[in-house]
Amino acid sequence: MQLLESQPKELKELMQWFINENQLKSWGGPYFRFPIVESQWHKDLNWPATPSFSLFNSQQNMVGFIQILDRFNNNHLGRVAIKPTYRGQGVGKILISKVLEKIDPAKNTSLFVYENNIAAVKLYRSFNFIQSAPPGPQDMLDGCIYMVRDSK
Repeated sequence: MQLLESQPKELKELMQWFINENQLKSWGGPYFRFPIVESQWHKDLNWPATPSFSLFNSQQNMVGFIQILDRFNNNHLGRVAIKPTYRGQGVGKILISKVLEKIDPAKNTSLFVYENNIAAVKLYRSFNFIQSAPPGPQDMLDGCIYMVRDSK
């Protein structure tokens, strides 16, 4: 599989992965607007300002998406998504592995995840992310946990 910078075509496809407001807000946070409108979508994603990457399988189908930010002086992973038809097949593990190869190895890596997203929490723990105190209470969404992977 190959991780490449996302292009408008991939962002348009990503819109189709969220069929209701709950799915969209669970993934993107409370500020994403539903129904999804392409003209708003790029603004909600803060694209192209926020580095965005798409994971492609050997048939060149996009199967994953992630954004990488410099937040809290960390490599901060955000908006991690796996195409619905590929979930539960190890694609998340490949996506995180490829991203960890791409980021600054001298910095810690952080992310927020909903604690009820058991599969994602388990995935991040398998990459040595541990639950940690958030940088500030204003940074937390209800039901989220903050996880950090040490650079050492």
